[in-house]
Amino acid sequence: REPMCDVVRVFGESESKGANYEAILAECEIEVDFTDEELCEAQRAASVPISTDGRVSRDREIIFTIDGEGAKDLDDAVSLVRTRDGFRLGVHIADVAEYVKEKTSLDRASMKRGTSVYFTDKVVPMLPPALSNGACSLNAGEEKYAISALIDLTKDGEIKCVKLEPSIIRSRLRGVYSEVNSIFDGTASREILAKYKEVTPTLLKMRELYEILLLKSKKRGFLDFDAPEAEIVLDSDGNPTEIVKRTRGVAERMIEQFMLAANEAVAARLYGEGIPCVYRVHEPPPEDKLSELINYAHNLGFDTSLISRESAVAADFERLLLAAEERGMLLPVSYNMLRSMSKARYSEKCSAHFGLSIDTYCHFTSPIRRLSDLATHRIIKGVLLDGKRPATYIG
Repeated sequence: REPMCDVVRVFGESESKGANYEAILAECEIEVDFTDEELCEAQRAASVPISTDGRVSRDREIIFTIDGEGAKDLDDAVSLVRTRDGFRLGVHIADVAEYVKEKTSLDRASMKRGTSVYFTDKVVPMLPPALSNGACSLNAGEEKYAISALIDLTKDGEIKCVKLEPSIIRSRLRGVYSEVNSIFDGTASREILAKYKEVTPTLLKMRELYEILLLKSKKRGFLDFDAPEAEIVLDSDGNPTEIVKRTRGVAERMIEQFMLAANEAVAARLYGEGIPCVYRVHEPPPEDKLSELINYAHNLGFDTSLISRESAVAADFERLLLAAEERGMLLPVSYNMLRSMSKARYSEKCSAHFGLSIDTYCHFTSPIRRLSDLATHRIIKGVLLDGKRPATYIG
């Protein structure tokens, strides 16, 4: 008997960009379209006027966003002031939980997706555009709901404490990584200098704190896999024209360090108070993968005697990366080291993050595009701030 089949869907021409997008999304079972109910619910939530009830107004403070040029879902803004014995870093995150209530159509939609999915020239958002690009996005000059993490740090970058509060912020400007990098390296145009004039003093303090945090990260053994990445350049019609090496400057690394500090501080606060948390954990490499990496590095002539097969620590791996960089072999060693790593995962049990060399860590800074961060926000608002019983609230 000849095999039979039914055509259930036609994606289009096999070589067209649209057909390939559709095929990948279908293969990965990624939800693309929102229902009319979900879209209407998002529109209703987005149309509710901003209210100051129960919130700290921070709209007069120098707070701003820094993102890639094409970003539309701006879910984190930053501020910084110098204190008597260090710094107070403000990481202000879009309060998505204010709009996406539990057990609603939007809640179910975000749970079905779990994350936004990014292509070269498009994004499949976790939330409808009325929220992801609108009400929740921390657009410059607009009042927005946020959860502000105010992190007190010593002069050496050690986290002393963090205060979490529902707030209203107004971003002073929409910063762009490339523009901030040009300010840092002294190549900024007059137009860019004029745009950033109000926040430049804060940016310079931020760079100072970044360098302190980076040094702290290196001392504790933070694994910096800064291998070159490819960037696809598109023309005005969205067609690829060339592939170039993506560069990350000080601005990108600075915001990365600030987000790491916020995630660590929030996780430590929740853990310290016995409040449940969705931790981001990362176990050491499996024994067989670790042995393969050690043998690979040994055969290349590296000293691997300090890497324990029984109790490896991230600092040992970082020393290997530095040695590889000195010999011009960073790329192959980095790739092999990445292949030896365990996959990071979410857990309700607190465990260290091997790659970051941090004891407590969670995802807090991207609730527009990640369900885990939205869950962390709900725990903060429901249990830490509103005092609800954890078992009742989470269950």
